[in-house]
Order: sequence, then C-alpha cells, then structure tokens
Amino acid sequence: MELTEEKKFDLLKESSGHFLTEIIPDTWWDMSEEEQNCFLNEHACEPYEAVCYDEVWDYIETLYNSMVVFIRKL
Repeated sequence: MELTEEKKFDLLKESSGHFLTEIIPDTWWDMSEEEQNCFLNEHACEPYEAVCYDEVWDYIETLYNSMVVFIRKL
C-alpha cells in the first residue's frame, strides 16, 4: 500500500498521541527544534514525564515506523 506524505504525517500524529497528552500540531515541521523539544516536554503523558524529550521522540518514531511497515504489508 502506498502512503502519501499527508498520510505519513497523520500516522506520526497518531503515534504521538500514544505518548503525549496532545498530538503534535500540524505546524510541527515549521517549528524550531527547540520548540519541538519544548512541546514534547510539556505534553508528555504521565509515565513519560521524567523521560528526556529525545527518548519520547524515539518512542513516537518507533511506533510510527512499525505502523508504516504494517500498512505497507497490507
């Protein structure tokens, strides 16, 4: 199955919702790295509040990549 860039970003937002109290905004790629890191720190779900923002991002990316692989196999 082919995924458009829009669908890939939708999957990334969906993945972020598993680790954050608010999904990443549509302006994510327009934000500076500092703004992104701040967003991750401010919106980490309770189990991830003590985790560094880069680890939270790794969790989001890992879930996202798993979802992409799964969908492409359909």
